[in-house]
Amino acid sequence: MKIAFDAQPLLDREKTGVGWNTTVIIDEIIKTKEAEIQLNVFDFRNHKRNSEILESYRQKGCKIKRCRVMPAGLYQRLCGYIPVPYCWLFGKNADFTQFFNYTLSPGTGTPASTFIHDMAYKVHPETVEKKGVRWLSRNMAAYCQRADFIVTVSEFSKSEIVKYMGVDPDKIIVVYGVINFDECRPDYTVKEIEIAKGHYGIDADYILYLGTLEPRKNIPVLVEAYHLLRQKMPDAPKLVLAGKKGWMYEEIFSKVKEYRLEKDVIFTGYVDQKDAQPLMAGASVFVFPSLYEGFGTPPVQAMACGTPVIVSDAASLPEVVGDAGMVVPVNNAEALSETIKEVLTDRDKQNTMREKGLKMVKRYTPEAAARKLLDQYRNYARTEV
Repeated sequence: MKIAFDAQPLLDREKTGVGWNTTVIIDEIIKTKEAEIQLNVFDFRNHKRNSEILESYRQKGCKIKRCRVMPAGLYQRLCGYIPVPYCWLFGKNADFTQFFNYTLSPGTGTPASTFIHDMAYKVHPETVEKKGVRWLSRNMAAYCQRADFIVTVSEFSKSEIVKYMGVDPDKIIVVYGVINFDECRPDYTVKEIEIAKGHYGIDADYILYLGTLEPRKNIPVLVEAYHLLRQKMPDAPKLVLAGKKGWMYEEIFSKVKEYRLEKDVIFTGYVDQKDAQPLMAGASVFVFPSLYEGFGTPPVQAMACGTPVIVSDAASLPEVVGDAGMVVPVNNAEALSETIKEVLTDRDKQNTMREKGLKMVKRYTPEAAARKLLDQYRNYARTEV
């Protein structure tokens, strides 16, 4: 069986949840050696950097198919008006083609599937960039129709796709988001944690958020909660807001200035992957107050690093953390501040949350995801081995 992957997310310079989920799944399927793997990429720019990444996959036995006539984004926009067959660019000698980031191009020449991670553009369009809302509004129905089956990352997201797109539930499979357990682990040394902290100017205990700075992540509520926490607990650890700027992030900085927290809130910018997990392991508590998530990779990573986790009660987050995390009402800064204080001051609770978190994350192994996907590919593949 030969599987072609739309491997564009592998080339992202600053990966977020979708990019890392894609990378871990592809790597795990390669490791099984149960299929021949072809990686399809648009390689219009950054040839040297792309070649370094792709060469590592070639050495693992993957076949690489490049398209250098246009960027991936231009091809997707073009297909909104002229359905240029994907197989014209990448051939059709695979038995199945898997896409990862909502899209499913026309004319694959094979059975095909795509990952639809959430319905944020429908439920909270104000938190999604306008161009993203326009793109998905115009094309999502076609992507769903083209797919032989749809993959999503939680039972919550499955219900949302059924609700908003009218897709038959039997056409959707749930493959929970995955994490790299070689990196997400609770046994980082004090030295490793201190080195990572030093890269971002963190010199004491800290409360951590890690993710893109964008409206959907609801970070202004976390800043307000931290302001309330400092009033009750003047010696509270600093708040570290780690992650790259997305869009409409100005309100976050305004809130910090409004509450005069400039000396107590650290903005790290994008965190290098080698530092992300040690930072999670070193945090007193990890807080993720998002308005809407299809899965929510950062809280799972934090639990795997042995860190207590607090999330909002929105969307998939209660499903994903289960009873291992503390769940607070979304947009309730007072409740969030009280919960952070409770976790910071109760060592028994911290230990219990760590133990439960390490058990909970066993659901999110790359092996389980790879096995489920390979079984699906065999059911739909054009030919068999």
